Amino acid sequence: MNRPMILVALLEMALFLAASPVPAAEPTAEDYLVYHMPFVGSWKATAQEGGKTYTGTATWQLAPNGKCFLLRAELAGRPAVQDLVGYDPATKRFLDTSFHSDGALVLATLRIANLKKGQSLSEGPVGQWEQKRFGTDGTVTPGSATLSCKEMSKDRIVLVWSDRVEGGKTLPDWKFTYERQQAPSADAQKAFQELAALLVGGVWEYELPNLPKVTHTYRWKIKDRFLEMEQTGGDGPRHSIVGLDPQTGKPRWWTFKEDGAVNVMTATVLGKGSWSLEGTETGPKGPRTMRAAMKRVGDDRIEVLVLAVQPDPDGVTGSTEVWKRRR
Repeated sequence: MNRPMILVALLEMALFLAASPVPAAEPTAEDYLVYHMPFVGSWKATAQEGGKTYTGTATWQLAPNGKCFLLRAELAGRPAVQDLVGYDPATKRFLDTSFHSDGALVLATLRIANLKKGQSLSEGPVGQWEQKRFGTDGTVTPGSATLSCKEMSKDRIVLVWSDRVEGGKTLPDWKFTYERQQAPSADAQKAFQELAALLVGGVWEYELPNLPKVTHTYRWKIKDRFLEMEQTGGDGPRHSIVGLDPQTGKPRWWTFKEDGAVNVMTATVLGKGSWSLEGTETGPKGPRTMRAAMKRVGDDRIEVLVLAVQPDPDGVTGSTEVWKRRR
């Protein structure tokens, strides 16, 4: 397994901790939920091993039914894994079903033998977990580890992942530091304001060869903190909410399409008037990804170079979209 994917697995699994060594009855589903509640929120994550450092982000949410958690992890600003984490009544363990961006499936379990009722994460506990990774090449790789919490506060958690074994090989310890995401920095706010100043005002238009002209109209909403975008023409109406993502501190578009598809796109500042774009879309036609470079060319012209689209039935990869503002 390459290092980035090891980090992704560790970003999720290192959150499975154990309890204090006080004798107690077999933990219940509610006990496990209470224990993991401190992880709910958005985190910056740093993993260290053998002088090497890897960084990523993780976001935990309590599911609407209140019975499990939804976990999302990103690596280098790109989606990496999506997890469903909850109690398995058959094994009486916490079960993590993890879908990775490389197509692998990881099933992992956590057992906390001495968890007290009402106890949440604290310093010192040790827990055991086991996992199986099902690769796209048909391989199944088992793994296990012991987890301990070295530092615990509302906004900072330090974990050590020890006694690691994967595929029969002993691996060195990993140290994890989680820092809760705060409000976007002043620099991030300024960068978003500069992008918004470019987008708001008039109507942006883009000519398509075989479809109606596309128009985008941006407007400020909610006390100038978010933008709304409406599209007409092209492949149909779209509606977007554009704002600063508190997890990454970057501008992000949440776009809802007429056919029910949802597109999430993140912009990264490359320089003055220049951004990289990364997008993922889910909908009735299946998943889709996009990478592009956006450049400001004067006050009323934006050029978007499409670097990669998967799948790409229309062959737009390598093309340049020229958007012109009509005031």
